[in-house]
Formats: sequence, C-alpha cells, structure tokens
Amino acid sequence: MQVMLSFWATLLRGLLISSLLVLSSRDAVQAQALHSAIIQADGTLLTWGQNTFGQLGDGTTADKVTPTKIGAATIWRYVSTGSQHTLAVRTDGTLWAWGNNSNGQLGIGSTAQQISPVQVGTDTNWQSISAGQYHSLAVRTDGTLWTWGEDTRSPQQIGTATNWQSVSAGTQYAMAVRTDGTLWAWGSNAYGQLGLGSTSEQTTPAQVGSDTNWQSVSAGQAHTVAVRTDGTLWAWGDNTYGQLGLGTTVVQQTSPLQVGAGTNWQSVSAGQSHSLALRTDGTLWAWGYNIYGQLGISSRTRQSSPVQVGTDTNWRSVSARAEHTVAVRTDGSVWAWGNNSYGQVGSSSLLPYLNPMPLQVSPFTNWQSISSGGHPFYNHTMAIRSDGTLWAWGANNFGQLGIGTAVTQQFRPMQVGILSLWKSVSTGYNHTMAVRTDGTLWAWGNNGNGQLGIGSTTQQASPVQVGTEADWQSVSAGQFFTVALRTNGTLWVWGSNIFGQLGLGPGFDSTQPTSPVQVGRSTWKSASAGYNHIVALGTDGTLWTWGANSSGQLGIGSLTRQTTPVQVGSGTNWQSISAGQYYTLALRTDGTLWAWGDNSFGQLGVTSINRKTSPTQVGTATTWQSFSTGRSHSVGMRTDGTLWAWGANSSGQLGNGSTIQQYSPVQVGSDTNWQSASPGEKHTAALRADGTLWAWGYDDESQLSIPSFSAEPLLLLSSTNAPLPVELVRFTATAAGAGTVQLRWTTAQESNNAGFAVERSSDGIHFDAIGWVDGSGTSSHGHEYSFRDTQLPQGALTLYYHLVQHDQDGTNATSQVRIVVPRQVSGLHLEVWPTRFSAEGVQLYIQAGQYGLATVHLLDAIGRVCCQREVMLDGSVTLALPEMAALPAGVYLLRVQQGRYHVITKLVRE
Repeated sequence: MQVMLSFWATLLRGLLISSLLVLSSRDAVQAQALHSAIIQADGTLLTWGQNTFGQLGDGTTADKVTPTKIGAATIWRYVSTGSQHTLAVRTDGTLWAWGNNSNGQLGIGSTAQQISPVQVGTDTNWQSISAGQYHSLAVRTDGTLWTWGEDTRSPQQIGTATNWQSVSAGTQYAMAVRTDGTLWAWGSNAYGQLGLGSTSEQTTPAQVGSDTNWQSVSAGQAHTVAVRTDGTLWAWGDNTYGQLGLGTTVVQQTSPLQVGAGTNWQSVSAGQSHSLALRTDGTLWAWGYNIYGQLGISSRTRQSSPVQVGTDTNWRSVSARAEHTVAVRTDGSVWAWGNNSYGQVGSSSLLPYLNPMPLQVSPFTNWQSISSGGHPFYNHTMAIRSDGTLWAWGANNFGQLGIGTAVTQQFRPMQVGILSLWKSVSTGYNHTMAVRTDGTLWAWGNNGNGQLGIGSTTQQASPVQVGTEADWQSVSAGQFFTVALRTNGTLWVWGSNIFGQLGLGPGFDSTQPTSPVQVGRSTWKSASAGYNHIVALGTDGTLWTWGANSSGQLGIGSLTRQTTPVQVGSGTNWQSISAGQYYTLALRTDGTLWAWGDNSFGQLGVTSINRKTSPTQVGTATTWQSFSTGRSHSVGMRTDGTLWAWGANSSGQLGNGSTIQQYSPVQVGSDTNWQSASPGEKHTAALRADGTLWAWGYDDESQLSIPSFSAEPLLLLSSTNAPLPVELVRFTATAAGAGTVQLRWTTAQESNNAGFAVERSSDGIHFDAIGWVDGSGTSSHGHEYSFRDTQLPQGALTLYYHLVQHDQDGTNATSQVRIVVPRQVSGLHLEVWPTRFSAEGVQLYIQAGQYGLATVHLLDAIGRVCCQREVMLDGSVTLALPEMAALPAGVYLLRVQQGRYHVITKLVRE
C-alpha cells in the first residue's frame, strides 16, 4: 500500500534501556522534543523533562526535572520519545502511547490527549518503534512496517514487504533497514538527507544505493548517519554545523560518504544538528553543533570531525537528542549532558529554564546589592558583596560582565577584577555602569551608541573609567544610554537620544554624545533610566520625566514625548523612582506606591490592563518601602520585610510558583526578611537581610547563576539504577560552620529499610561512603534523620552528597544529589614552585590558618588579570595551574586572597 507522507516529524531519539540498561540505536530524534525516557534493568520505566501534554505518562502535566518512575509495572521493553508524545512496547509485545494526540499520533483511534499510558489496539507482536512529531512508525515481529498520525488515527501498513528490521524517523523524513541489509528512505529531502543522490522528496520508500550491508541507521533533523556490518561509519544530508563528521562544514551531501577510515564503529545516533557514536572498544565520540555542550567534550565549540568524549572505555550505548545527549555505561550507570531547558538532562545540578519559585543561588552570605539586566536575549546580573568586591554572571556577548573577555556567558558569579571598592552598579540592556567608593565612574559592555560615556563607541570587556571626575554619586543604565548624578546635584547624560531621552531639548534628537553632558538644573536627588525615557527626583521632592512617551510612561497626562524635563503634577512628596521599559513607578513619603505607562502585562499593579498617562495609586497600602521595575514586571518590598510582585509571569519571574501574570501585587512566599530585589527581562534576583542571594524566573543565559546546561557528562543514576524505594519528602545538605556540613532528610513511609549510607564526592562523579544511619524497618509513617559531616576534604570548593538506602533484603538504591559549598573563614601562607616557569605551568602550595574560600589571581606587569581561580582552603592545599604555561614571557604577580588576608609573590615566565 502506498502511503503519502506529510511529516512534521522532528523526532527526539527515545532512550531505551533493555535488560542490560542498553540504549536503543533505532529510536528517533526530535528537534523540538524536550523530554527523556529510559527503561531500567528490572523493566521499570522512568521519564523526565517537559510534560505539557502529559508526555511523561505520570498522570500529570507538570514538568519533572529528575527521573520519575511511571506506574508500578516492570514489564517495559522498548521506549521512544517524540516531540510531545511517547511510545513504548511491553515484554508481552503490546504497544502503549501517551502525550499529545492532536494529529492522532498515539494511534488509539481518536485525537484525545493522554497523560498516562494507553494501549494501541490489541496486537501483541510489536517489535521496533519510532515516535515523531505528529506521527509514529513501528515494525512488527512479522516484518511489516506501520505508520499513524497526521491524517491517520490508527496504525496503517506501509506497502506489503515483510522484511523490515528497524525504522528511524527524522524531521519530515524516515529511514529504515530491511533484514537483507538494504537501506530505504522516504519523505522530505531538501538537504539530501535521504541519501538518494538528489534533493527530490520521496512519497514511498526508495532504496539507498545497492549495498546490502547496512546494520543500523539514525535520522536526525536533516542529516542521517549509519553503520555498516564492516564497522564503517557513513553520513549524508545537512552539514551546516559539521554534523556529518567529514572534517568540513560543506552545506550538504546527497549520497552516503564514509566518516574517516575507522572500521570499529558499533552504533551511531543523530541529534538535531549533532551526532554521537560508539566504537567497539567502548569509547564514545561526538561531532557537530555544540552550543549547549551536547557533545560532552567539556567545551561548547562545534566539531566537524569525531572527537572523543573523555577517556572512558566503558560506554555501552548512546542517544543524541535535540540539544542534549543521554548515554549508558557498561556498569549500568546513566549519564546525560547538554541543554536542560525543561529538565530533560535530568540532573539536580542544573536548572531548567523556568523556575517560578525563589532559589538560593549562592552559598555566600555577604551579598549587599544587586542589579539585573533586561535585554530580551542577553540577560546578565551584577552584584556587590559587603567586602566591596563586584561579581557578574549571565550573558556576556558584548563584554557586559566586565571580566576581560566577551565569552558567550558566565554560569557562576565571577569577580570583576580584584578590587574591593565598588559602591553601586547598574545593568542596562547589554552594558554596565558602576560607581566606586572613591567617587569615580566606570563602564563596560556594548558601546555602539556611546552609552559608556568614554568618548568613543568602542566596546569594552573590562571596566574603563568615565572621565577623571571623582564626585559621582549614582548611575542608571538604560537601553542604549546612561544617566548619572554627581554629589553637587548636577545630572549628566550620554548615549542614544533618538527619542529625546537625554533631555537636551528640541533639535538634539539625532545627537549622540559619547561623553557626559549636563541636563537641566543642579538640584537633582536621583534619576532612573528606562527603555527610552528618564524619570528624576528633585531635592525639593518634585518629580520630573522626559523622553519617549508612546505609552504614557512620562505620567504627564498625554502621549507626547518630551525632549526636556517636564514636572509630573505639582506634588512635592515624591521619595523614590524606578523607570521600566514603557512604564514608571514612584514612591511617596507617605508610603504609597504610584504607577503609570504601559500596563499590557499588569506591570502597573492597578488591576486593569489599560495604560495610565498619569500617576495611579497601586492598591491602598501605605507601607511600601522600596521597589524596582523590570521589562514588564515589578517587585516591591514593604516595611514588614515582605516581598511582592506583579506583571508579566510567563517565565515564573514573579516567584509565586505560577506562570500566570498578575495585575495586582501578590506576595512572594511568606518570608519577612527581604532586603532588596531587582527584576530583569524574565527573571528576578533578590537579597535577604541575612546577606543570602536568591533568584527565580528564566535561566536561559544562566542569569540565575546556576547553569541550565552542561558540557560534561553528569551522572543521573548510578549502577544501582533506581531511585529510593523509601520515599524521601525532604533531603538537604547545608554548611553548618567552619569545616562542617549538616545533612537532614525525612521519609514519608518505610518498608524493610535497613538504613542509609551517606556518601560524599568532591567532583559529583566519584562518591565515597562517609557514614551510616540506621533505618526504621517497616513503618506506615515518616521519620526524620540527620548526619553531621565534620571531616571535610581539603581543597574542595564544592561538595556533593547522596544517600544510598539499603533494604533488609540486601538491595539498595541511590537518592538525588545535594550540593553544598562549605562555610568560609580566613589566614594565609603561600609558596610557589617553580618561580620561573615554562611548559609545565606552575604549582602553588597554599596554607591557611583557617578554613575558607580563596581567590587566586595572576596579574601581568600592568595589573591586568590573566588568570583567575577559586580554591577552598583547609590547612594546606597544593594547586596546579597548567594554563599559565600558555602565557607569553614576562614578569607576573601571583595574588592569593582569603577574606581580608592576601599574599603576593612574583613569577617569571621564561
């Protein structure tokens, strides 16, 4: 039977683990699939990641960020994950499906969505499956090939052949191998992904060449990879990112080409634009697109030829997915890496993109102030600690972090230089401004419109002083312009002025000053830069605005833009201000909060969605203390220490546990110790009175300071390959003083629980047992447990803990990992060898009188930071720095700082 194909089948490779925890090489890759699934050795099914359509099969539509067991059945054999649905075969040969079913892709005779597994027909002879975007493919034990979805709601046979062996669905095309070793293809062919020597689409299966030694095939988004029985590896189709592994990025290949000369390839898997393959010696190799680290090679640089993943020789199977990869080793342990946008990597050490609840994102307790950038694509965050040091993380495409390079992004807080005299900082769209305690003003990042104020439009990746003045009081960075206040009450502006936002008057709209220019009078108290407008307070309590006004953001009762400062009403009791993208908030001395401008997302907090062109009170509260505006959401603190948020919430940026926008202020949790908050474009960062740092919302650029992807393999399940059978409702690990970590956990109920082995790791991979806590046997109610680790390893910056729960029958299982940074204290001694170094780099011997985190800086002769490392000191630590061997010849200063102590020594690079 001839079947017309209309595939929207961007397929995600289903992760199959058979009786030996082996990944299937037959399942397909979906370019937009954001969930994962495995079958364990005992036949249990685990899923994790996105669950919008119930594609995880756990009976809910809530995302899961770690592997979750599906039902109690232990009879699962194969599984394949599509874009938004999942297929699985049981040991009895029955086929089951769940998830999105808008096009009948579940094959159950309807288009009803299913959030739990539902049987497909009554047949018991299903053998191989491949889930696509809106369709599915499968092979039966009788060798027949079947399809459904798109216009078909139940399985329909393709042709009459009975010698199909396996099938793989790619984006709008499919590949299949027959038992006679022939390879067949059909569907879309714009990049030559069918391998037929042309770019013409095929509506029925067509043979690829005449070879009869094809062993397996994997279809990606628009490229195909396959292994022959002689161990050779072949590839064809799109090669934009080097995903064919041919050593080039020639746009496309329409016929199979051999990848290298190796004859020991065992299996291969094609992702969206990357590929991974196993050799018979157990090594794992990767190539292609790598922006999210999906190759697992500890970098994010794309590769056009196969590169080995680490040095391990015990990989058993691998599955390349859209932008992440999952693999299994011979010991049964499961590993994953790459993009974790919806939790599809499944590691607790990564964040998904969306985090709607406050998370403590740093173990340190000395944060003093914070500022979140609001660019739609380049979110970054800056913060100052109580010791005056400045820290940065998030996007860095324009050098806006100030760390000396314009690398793509920084996952964790990184110190900006080594100085400890920063007073305040302000983040713009993709530039940053800061004031030091000596009154000097500094700038870095994007400078295309002169927004740095340094007299040029040259981008800067490190702080550069603005002029020579030392009387700057405060600064506010806008979209492509900046406004700053001096201690004498004068206000200065520079950068883009296309909307008159600099306030220089009519006729100056096209003016773009690259150095500070004074605006208005000399009695200003504060100023805040919005997207293209400025709001400022006079020392007399009056309120003034100017610039763009298309949404009424100036608050003057009209939509007319203003090129010079205009007073808002006649009030003289205005206390503080904040300019958002197209709106403004202001606080009066009586504790009332007022808002005006755009209200499309409820960011004004005045219940209606209508814009306001004049100040309108936010509720009736008179206890507002401080507030801040983002792109389309706002946050505010009251005098009782509570935190409130309102406006856009599609990314959970309000922190109230939902993604529903709010038109009135809603409280963030129940805590009463909030100190300040700063909303960005789709995230919010906040400080508590105890100096801890918290964040929530979108994390695509690591703006929450915890990465959402990994370029290195992360352990998901150890060789014990099971989550705890004793259910944990709580498991925490926290620093409890110098040299001590406190672990606490609570169970819901217990069955045959002999106890818990507490295991610790310094790298998150290799764990050692450090203690034992007896269990409670069998109990219908929960129990609380604790363990105190007082023998922390030397030199460990971060520690990882998990629990291995042991049953009375001798079996055991491992919990999720908890991460903790031990508490720091201070006191230093430094020795370095060799002091003259060359190819071997340099080693440090650092001795601390007390336990704590130290920062190591290498400075060149003019004081620039060439290298920076952090190390946890406890007694003595030996630290190797091989990267120093790459530095040019010259004299360098090595500086180690721990708290208020520091030591410096000279090094010579020969």
